[in-house]
Amino acid sequence: MHYKKLLILFFLFILTLSFKGTVFSAKINCQTYKNTCPDESLIPQIKKSCGSSILDSVYATCAKEKSEIEKEKKDVDLYLSNLNYEIKDINAEIINAESSLDDIDKALSKINKALNQQKGTLSVALRQIYEYDTNSYIEIFLGNKSLAEFSNKIAEVEDIQKRLGYSVRGVRELKEKLEKKKAERFKYRQVQEISRQNLAIKRDQQQYLLSQLKSEIKELKAAMGKIQSYLTFWSTGDLSWSGIFTTVNTASKLTKVRPALLLGTLRAESVYGNYLSSCPGGYKKCMNATEKNYFEEITKRLCNAYGSTGKFNYCKPEILPVSYGAAMGFAQFIPSTWELDIYKCQSSVKSTFPGKVPNPYMFNHAMVAMASYLGNAGARNSKNERGAIRAYNKDSKYIENVLEYTRQWQSLIDVCGLDLNCPKMREKLEGSGIPLR
Repeated sequence: MHYKKLLILFFLFILTLSFKGTVFSAKINCQTYKNTCPDESLIPQIKKSCGSSILDSVYATCAKEKSEIEKEKKDVDLYLSNLNYEIKDINAEIINAESSLDDIDKALSKINKALNQQKGTLSVALRQIYEYDTNSYIEIFLGNKSLAEFSNKIAEVEDIQKRLGYSVRGVRELKEKLEKKKAERFKYRQVQEISRQNLAIKRDQQQYLLSQLKSEIKELKAAMGKIQSYLTFWSTGDLSWSGIFTTVNTASKLTKVRPALLLGTLRAESVYGNYLSSCPGGYKKCMNATEKNYFEEITKRLCNAYGSTGKFNYCKPEILPVSYGAAMGFAQFIPSTWELDIYKCQSSVKSTFPGKVPNPYMFNHAMVAMASYLGNAGARNSKNERGAIRAYNKDSKYIENVLEYTRQWQSLIDVCGLDLNCPKMREKLEGSGIPLR
């Protein structure tokens, strides 16, 4: 008796370790994480304790943050482009300023050359004026033969003085004007050079910020990839291979059914979740009376628990996808099997998701249910996989197909495991129409 108790306690201890604390961890305040983008390490605890609305808000917030960062990156790219144009314009202005300074220097050179050429003339004129200035008008008068000649000499001296004054003053004014213009252009070139240096500094700063943004975007994408893989485990809509592998791996660990068999069966049942319906008339046209009753009982329970989630409205069973064979959900269970073998029994689904109503249209529920069913039928630890497949579907062609799909998956898993980064794995999955992440 004591031996049995010890065995049970040991089994519970091992089971606890297999869950790695995710199932039995303490409850968290889910509202704290609503409309936030937490660290991906918190996602397992959030997904266990919180409802789909919280998880949806987490993913939406992370997606929004990613969008904002990418928009900021585009704004920085545009700003850098404008800065480069401004720097080009300033470079053109500096070139123009330098050209103007060259023109001014040439003009001043011409003036200086003209002044040098006129030095001789000016010196003669200045000597003559000096001679006239040092002589009195009486001496000039006595040195001339007539009064008319004296008057002409006086007028000539005054004219030379006047013209010389105009010339000197004009040259001085022009030279001062050119010197002033040269100083202004030189100062303008200095200002433009400083502006160019400032813009270059701004550009370098923006390029640094851009590199930081790129790094943040890369980190955010990696984090969102992990978050999405967790959220896909709860998804009721579109799947990715990252989510499929996460779910299959979890189901395999819980039930000891190898991943290759689960993937092979999933391929045969719903082509990895892509085909859930082949009956356009809904359950009322594709199910007999017994299955209809079970289906209505199941959907009534799902309606109370989930209402309308993603693309499935459980309160309107007539629009839920079903097959011609009356099968439902990702694992294609018929209603009676789901009700009697999954829901009413203490299955892995109920123990794995305490407080959650088992749902064939939730991918993780469906896969754990599939693994549990196959395991109970003999597939646990690969003991009698053919018999387990026959229990799932007795059709001989179906059995051979599942075995072949399983063989193909196992040969790939032997090389790659369930690693999406493995080249052979990517080669197989990229053409499947299902996104990797």
